[in-house]
Order: sequence, then C-alpha cells, then structure tokens
Amino acid sequence: MSNTKHTPGPWRMGVNDNDEKAWQIMPERWKGQDNLLGYALIAQVSKWSGEPLDLIRESAVANAKLIAAAPELLEGGSAQTEIIESAQRILTLHLLPDGIGETECISQLLELLDGHRQRDAKAKWDSAFSKATN
Repeated sequence: MSNTKHTPGPWRMGVNDNDEKAWQIMPERWKGQDNLLGYALIAQVSKWSGEPLDLIRESAVANAKLIAAAPELLEGGSAQTEIIESAQRILTLHLLPDGIGETECISQLLELLDGHRQRDAKAKWDSAFSKATN
C-alpha cells in the first residue's frame, strides 16, 4: 500500500457548512492535522431532495458512503489478495518434485487460512464493508 498515490485513509463523509446541497468526502486527518482547515476535498456527492427524487437521494447517500470507505476497502481487499497469493505459493511448493510434503502443505495452509493474518484481513474487510453499507 505504500506505493499508492491517493490521499491516505481513513476518509469520512461530512457536510460543507457553506453548501448543504452536497456531502463531502475528506480525510479524517490531513498531514497529521486534526484541524481540517484547508483539507483536501476528495469527492463531493450532491444531495437530492424532494419526493420524486427519494430513490436518487438514497443512491447518493450510498455512493458517498462507498467513496468514504474506499481506502479501507482497498486495504482489506489487498490483505485478502496477499493471503490467496501465499496459499498459491504453498500449493506450488507442494507440487514441485522436491517440494514440501502433504502434511507440511496442509499445516501451512491451515495456519494461513485460520491464522492471525486471515483474521486481521477479515476484520479489515468487514469493518470497511460495514462503513460502506451502513
């Protein structure tokens, strides 16, 4: 994740005091500062109002939440991808003529798929998914 170029997360959804017609997505902290005066605006999602537009407004809220959760979703998805790639390496080692034996392969896969890395990756993903959908 260190080679990413986007504004570091986490991001949050807020309302611009000067424009109540839009939600703004901004970093929770900007360059180590809690005071976001002069913060970097990441995205702005229009608020829709009025009876015929209630469904569009519901989509706009969901879109703003999804955008705000993007850095955590990226981190959680990347962590899961690393686990899959590690499992592929273990299986490849097992399939090589001089590779690891079946017992060692199963042991390594169980540690990987039921170990702390998987639990941490799942927790990151679940937290990000919850932020995006609740």
